[in-house]
Amino acid sequence: MADFEDNGISEPELQLLANYLSHTHESHMETVADVLTTEEFGSNEPFGAGLPDVLHYISESITTIDRQVLRFDDMRRSLQRMAAASPRDVDLPEEAEVTPKKLHWLTIRSELTTYYSHAGVLMEGLSAELILDSVVDDGRRSNRVSDDIENKSQWERGWLLFITGVIDSGEWDTIRNTYKKRSDLVHNSVSEEELADRDVESEIHQAWESVNLLHKKLYGLEMEHRISEKLLGNEF
Repeated sequence: MADFEDNGISEPELQLLANYLSHTHESHMETVADVLTTEEFGSNEPFGAGLPDVLHYISESITTIDRQVLRFDDMRRSLQRMAAASPRDVDLPEEAEVTPKKLHWLTIRSELTTYYSHAGVLMEGLSAELILDSVVDDGRRSNRVSDDIENKSQWERGWLLFITGVIDSGEWDTIRNTYKKRSDLVHNSVSEEELADRDVESEIHQAWESVNLLHKKLYGLEMEHRISEKLLGNEF
């Protein structure tokens, strides 16, 4: 990492590249390697020589929604690993009132709350964009209309998408239930004991699928394909 930084590549840029590449399928990695060594990027050197130009491309082309999806998927992967692990013995002070198991579930609750909070932000933004795209007539779109939609509650946005036929009743129920779970977690209505009795993997999946439902409605694309589609696109 130090060698990259000596060449003017910062820690945030390295993290961006790591996130970008980690979300591509393994079968795509040869394509990435080829990209990094093409003459278009000014190099026929081994893998990595074209890194500055690739970083510039990623920085210029990646959008806010790309970054949000990357972060959301990072959270999902981290939570899945955490949920699959058994509580480990840790060195706790003798007077500690928390057990390793309780600490494990406290940590999962904290991370799940952050995950659902981010899911809520994505659902709010995607719902607002979907209303503008699919409900509001082109000639009536304005900053005032956009602000009015953003100022509505998420329940109101979801209901508007339902009554206009953009989403069906099953999709409306899914979105509504997920957002309620988000509110319960954010407002500390779920204890670690209650969480321990739940299927955490299912909870993780529900939040992802609810956001993905809105994402696909708006963009016609699964979230998991958002970054890899760019990587294999014609830009290179």
